[in-house]
Amino acid sequence: MSTPSMPRQPDFPPERTDAPLLRDLLGTHAESLARVLREHLAAGVSQGGHAFDTAARLSRGRGPGAYAAWLGGAALGLLRDTGGLLDAARPVPAPGETAADAPRPIHPRLAAALSRAVPADLAGSLLRLARSGLDEPACVLFLCKPVNATQGPIRIQK
Repeated sequence: MSTPSMPRQPDFPPERTDAPLLRDLLGTHAESLARVLREHLAAGVSQGGHAFDTAARLSRGRGPGAYAAWLGGAALGLLRDTGGLLDAARPVPAPGETAADAPRPIHPRLAAALSRAVPADLAGSLLRLARSGLDEPACVLFLCKPVNATQGPIRIQK
């Protein structure tokens, strides 16, 4: 009787082991990221800055790791424009791909502000995750990976 073979692992570009983890970069640059997100909300939504301050205060109370993870999630949500302003710009999936496979549009002003405020490794990773079709729980998995893990195709095998 033959033994079953191990399932084939996906082909990903090798991750640099010396690259910082995304969660560490989020923690190191949390205040710069928070400032950009707060300014974006304050400029676009009545009482948006106040709402951000309240939520940030609650998140900070859970510790620096939780605060950094919350900021990363908030950045992804805002980049993806959860208000739906960019839904009309969302590309139609090509034949054979699902809506999750099609790249998402991102908020251009926030993307530009983010790119100016934080290091390129962090901004690039957040922008690539925001453009991916992954949902928020799947994106959280990338917090524990080196930042260069987002440089190749971003997908999660289920």
